[in-house]
Order: sequence, then C-alpha cells, then structure tokens
Amino acid sequence: MSKKKTEEKKSRAIAVNVNRDIKKRNGDPIRYPPEYKENFKFCETCTKKVNEVRGPRMTVGAVIVDVLDSMPKNSPPDEKKLTGSEKLRRGLLAEKIYSADAPIELPVEDLALIKKLVGEVQTPLVISQVFPEIDPKPEKEGD
Repeated sequence: MSKKKTEEKKSRAIAVNVNRDIKKRNGDPIRYPPEYKENFKFCETCTKKVNEVRGPRMTVGAVIVDVLDSMPKNSPPDEKKLTGSEKLRRGLLAEKIYSADAPIELPVEDLALIKKLVGEVQTPLVISQVFPEIDPKPEKEGD
C-alpha cells in the first residue's frame, strides 16, 4: 500500500451520535442506577430532570466512556498491562466524548479500539445499538 493511501486511511473519521439513547427491546430508554445521576453529564443532554427512582439514560457516549475509563477484572492480559501513554490516550478520548453535546468525528483507529472494548464487556442488547453507531457498515458473519 502506498504511503498516500495509508495516510488517507489513517485520517478517516466517522461521525458518532454519542447522545443516542440505548433502549430496551420495548423501546424504553435504559437507565443507569440512581447513584450515577451526579457523575454523568449525559443525563443533562437526555432528560431535563432525573428523578430519585431512576438514574440518567444510558447513551452511546456513556457506554463508550465507561469502557474507556474502566479496567475490568476479567480483561484480557494485554488490557491489564497498558502503558501510561495508552491510559492517557484512552482518558483523553473519554473526556472528548464525555464533553460532546452533538455528534462528533472520531478517527477510525479510535473507533476500532472502542468497538473492541465494548464488544468485550457489554451485553448483546447494548452492542447491537452501539456497533451500528460507531461502525456504520454492516457486520459480516464471524466478526
């Protein structure tokens, strides 16, 4: 592959609607537990008032921020040995997504990382709604 084609591929970005709600099968938005309400900005963009019984709505952005900021105990060994530089990269990416009030352009390299992390820790219900947002091309069998 030529250097120019490599650079074009590296610079590709996709717009991601980080404020899109994650919904239950019946169409109702999924909500985080009430204790999340003070920690998540996404509740402000999804609903004006979060009541005491239910927490903020789960959004594509909230799911992504969760996986970028976490180090699950059941992570693969390569995820447990992240360098400081990689942790910083993930933290800055999480902050960019957390701060977004509108769809944002994310490089395909970042989206590949996000897809990998979401795929490792999230449920099929969440994955089926996040993956089309971060990778608009259809999934092939075996991916």
